[in-house]
Amino acid sequence: MFTLPRVLVCCWLFLFAVHGAAIADPCNPDDPDYDECDPSCPNYDPCNCGEGDPCDCGWADPCDCGWGDPCDCGTGDPCDCGWGSDCEWGWGDPCDPACANYDPCDPSCGDCNWDCPDYDPCQYPECPDYDECYCYGGPLECNPLCDFEYNPYCNPDCAGYDPCNPLADCYDACECGDADPCDCGTGDPCDCGYGDDCECGWADPCDCEGADPCECDWGDPCECGWATDCECGIGGAHCECNENCDQDCPGNFADADGNFDNVIDINDLLVMLGYYGAAQGDIDGDAITDINDVLILIGNFGDCPCTDPCDPNCDVYDPCNAECPAYDPCNPDCPGYDYCGCAGWQWEIPDPNPCPDGEIPDCNGKCAPKEWIGDGYCDDGTYSWNGVPIYLNCDLYCNDYGDCEPCDPCDVSCPDYAPCNPDCPDYDPCDCGTGDPCDCGWGDPCDCGWGDPCDCGWGDPCEC
Repeated sequence: MFTLPRVLVCCWLFLFAVHGAAIADPCNPDDPDYDECDPSCPNYDPCNCGEGDPCDCGWADPCDCGWGDPCDCGTGDPCDCGWGSDCEWGWGDPCDPACANYDPCDPSCGDCNWDCPDYDPCQYPECPDYDECYCYGGPLECNPLCDFEYNPYCNPDCAGYDPCNPLADCYDACECGDADPCDCGTGDPCDCGYGDDCECGWADPCDCEGADPCECDWGDPCECGWATDCECGIGGAHCECNENCDQDCPGNFADADGNFDNVIDINDLLVMLGYYGAAQGDIDGDAITDINDVLILIGNFGDCPCTDPCDPNCDVYDPCNAECPAYDPCNPDCPGYDYCGCAGWQWEIPDPNPCPDGEIPDCNGKCAPKEWIGDGYCDDGTYSWNGVPIYLNCDLYCNDYGDCEPCDPCDVSCPDYAPCNPDCPDYDPCDCGTGDPCDCGWGDPCDCGWGDPCDCGWGDPCEC
C-alpha cells in the first residue's frame, strides 16, 4: 500500500481548507451559511423576513390599505351603502322640491301644474302646456318659431332688424332709396319732368323773365359791348378814336405816306393844322381840332416814348413777353416759370416697383396713384390713399411737380429734412461729423491738449 509522505498530506489539507473558505455563498441555499433574509441576495423577500410594508405584504387593515369594502370602512357612497336619504338615492318623492328627481309635472304629484307656487311651464319643455313660441323670452316677432308673429325686420329690438329688407312687412321702397325719386315725389322737379320750363332750362332763356338783354340781342350795343368806345362816345382822349393819330404817342400823326415816324415834329403840326376846326386832328377828346390840341402836340415835340416791350431800353420792357426774341421760359421771375421742367426733372417709375401697377412710392415709400403727381393738388399729407397720408412734396418728385411749395429742409416735418445742412439753426457740427474733434470731445487727448503730460511727452523728464 502506497502512503504519502506526511509533509504532502499536510500541504493538501491546508490547500483544501483555504479553497473551501474562498467559495462560501450566503445566498446559495446549499451553502451552510445561507441567509434568505440577507438584503443583498437576489431572492430576498421583505415580506417573508418580516420587514415589508404591511399593506404590500397583506397583513394590514384592509380599510387602511384601500382594499376593504367602502361600506364596511365607512367611506362609501351613502346611497350605495344604504345609509342615504331617499332624495339622495334618486328614488325619493318627485313632488318634494328637495329631491333630485323633483318633477312638478309628474301626475303623481296631484293637481300641481299651474297651482304649484314654483311651477313654470317654460322651465320644463316636457310639460304638456310648453309652447316654444311663447317661451322664447323675447318679442315674438324675433322668434322664428312663432310662424304668424315672426317678422324681425320691423322691430328695432330684434338682431335681424332691417326695415329695408324687401321681405319685411314694413318695407318702403321710397324710404329705403330703392324706388325712383320721381315716383316717390322726392326727385328734382326738373329731372322728373314736372318743373318750370324756365327754371329747368328747357325754355329759351330769352323767353324767360330775367334774361340777359345782351345775350338775347335786344340790348344796348354800347352796354353789351357790340360797339366800340368811340362809337359810344366814351373814347376820344389822346386821339384814341382818331385813325390819323398814334395812340401810344399823342401828337404823332401819319405824316409820311400814312406811316407814323415815332417822332413829333413840324410835320405833325402841319398835318394837324390841315384839320383845324374839324375832328380829324383831335387829341384831347373834345371832337374838334383847336389850339388845345396844338399845345399838346407842341408840348410833346421830340421822340415818341419807347413802346417796344422787347427793347431793354424802354420803360415798358418785359422780359417775360413770350413774343420777344430774347424770351427765356426758364426765367424764375416770369409767371409761367416751370421750375421742375427747367431743372430737367423727369418722373420715372422705380425698377423694380414695390407698388401695384399704376402706383408709385411716395416720399416715405407708401404707395400712391402716379396720376397724383402734378395734378394741381398739393400732396403734403392732406390726401390719403388706402387710409395712408401721401407725401409727394420732396425733391424726389420736385415738390409734387410744383403743386407744393418747397418745404424748409430745416423743418423736421419736411420729407427733405436735412439736420446736417449748415444753414439750419439746429445744425450741430459734432452730431454731423464735421466738427473739430477736439471741440467735440472725441479727438486725440494729446493732440487736443488734455492728455497726460507724461504720456504725451510734454512732462518734465524728472517728474515722469
